[in-house]
Amino acid sequence: MTKKQLIKFLKTVLPLLLGVYLTWSIFHSMTEESLHFFYKSLEEENYLMLTLGLISLYILTRKIKNHG
Repeated sequence: MTKKQLIKFLKTVLPLLLGVYLTWSIFHSMTEESLHFFYKSLEEENYLMLTLGLISLYILTRKIKNHG
C-alpha cells in the first residue's frame, strides 16, 4: 500500500469509525426513558418530510461544491 493509498484509506475509514463511536456513545449513555422517547418519536416521524429535507440538503451541498 503506497503512502497516497494509505492517506485515502484513512480519510475514509477514520470519519466512519468516529461516527460509529459517537453513535454508540450517545445511545450507551441514554436512559431507558430517553430510549423509549427516541423510539416512539421514530414511530411517529413523517418520513416524507425527512426524505424531502435530505434531498434538499443533498442538492444544496452539490451546488455549493460545484460553485465553490
